Amino acid sequence: VLRGSSICNTKWCCGFAVYVGEDTKLAMNKASNVRVKRSRVELQIDRYLGFVLGLILTLSLGLMIAFAQTSDMRSEFELFVGLHSDEVSWAHQIMTFLLLFNNMVPISLYVTVDLVRLIQAYLIQIDSQSGSSLIKYAGV
Repeated sequence: VLRGSSICNTKWCCGFAVYVGEDTKLAMNKASNVRVKRSRVELQIDRYLGFVLGLILTLSLGLMIAFAQTSDMRSEFELFVGLHSDEVSWAHQIMTFLLLFNNMVPISLYVTVDLVRLIQAYLIQIDSQSGSSLIKYAGV
């Protein structure tokens, strides 16, 4: 029986699948590149996060350059701290500035979005008025 067709004037019918092959719905959906379903809020958060990471890198590089430019002015104060100009590498300095600015990354925002999604799914599931008499599950 082809998809979308129906058999009339019969009480029952027997049948079996001879060959389903790669033309089944499941195989066809698995073969194609399916776009990951994400909300607009998540996409916007990712854009903001990319902007913040770019800002952190820019600030870190700028401060590292400023640190290198002012190394001769700091030489008299380094005696108190215990640093010497040849000990401080550029990798050490950029990691220091990246660690200073890591609080700008809103990791708790992702946790909050997931928590809101969980609460909304629970509220949809327990809502008795959103269901149908034909379907047993309210959240469908």
